[in-house]
Amino acid sequence: MRVCLSIAIALFCSCICSSAVAADKIAASLRDAHKLVDCMEAFNGACVVKRTYNEYLYRQGASADQITRNVRDLYAQLKAMGGKFTHFELAQPQAIDSSDAREFVFIPYDQVLELRGREHQSKAYFIGVSDDHGETWRFVDGMQINEKNIRLIIPGYTGTPPLPPIYSEAPSSGT
Repeated sequence: MRVCLSIAIALFCSCICSSAVAADKIAASLRDAHKLVDCMEAFNGACVVKRTYNEYLYRQGASADQITRNVRDLYAQLKAMGGKFTHFELAQPQAIDSSDAREFVFIPYDQVLELRGREHQSKAYFIGVSDDHGETWRFVDGMQINEKNIRLIIPGYTGTPPLPPIYSEAPSSGT
């Protein structure tokens, strides 16, 4: 009887501990995603690069200098065009999964970017990737990601969890 009780207590404690670890990883992914959004809203390309998961680009032959230059140029151009995010909201991250010794999570977002008086709304997601068991996260914007190319980022992706939906609205006239 004592053995059964001990096993039941151990299983219960194990479930509580694994739930707490998962919650910590989710919180860390959301914390780091907010840091990325802060960089984006400041149009700070160098900061965005530091928070971006670029390893899949390196595997395709891109250099760190090329990526940094391209991202800096993009954010400088958006800033020069008077760009500003008028809305940027992160949703609750989906369940964390793992593939190839990395953990990943999808964090849906809803954003409105205003450029030259025109608003462009996007609903997509960040793919968060952690190489350190969920302590820190770097991200890829999922706007151009689909079932065919996600394996460039997550080679062992099995389709679970499913990719979140994507929506992009053409710019409308500002008021």
